[in-house]
Amino acid sequence: QGSVETLTWTLNSCKSFTVRSFYRELVAGEGVSDFPWQIVWCSKAPVRAAFFYWEVAWEAILIAETLQRRGFRLASRCCMCKVDVESVNHLLIHCAVARE
Repeated sequence: QGSVETLTWTLNSCKSFTVRSFYRELVAGEGVSDFPWQIVWCSKAPVRAAFFYWEVAWEAILIAETLQRRGFRLASRCCMCKVDVESVNHLLIHCAVARE
């Protein structure tokens, strides 16, 4: 009795919990920690754009390719140009309609 217990977060130098230190520990060893996240989250880009970049890096954009991997049955053609398979690379780089 009379003693005060203190919790200390050991995953950063300031010894206090941060989402960043928790996230780094969570993804350690999964290959994504090598991604230059500071470019995404510390940029002057709007948060909406940073979140989109984050989704691209995690391959989490809801496109035909991703949805098919999750078990959905749907056409794999690009919904914009109807020519190639709808993938992140196609939509962001190769799709003629998206580039217009």
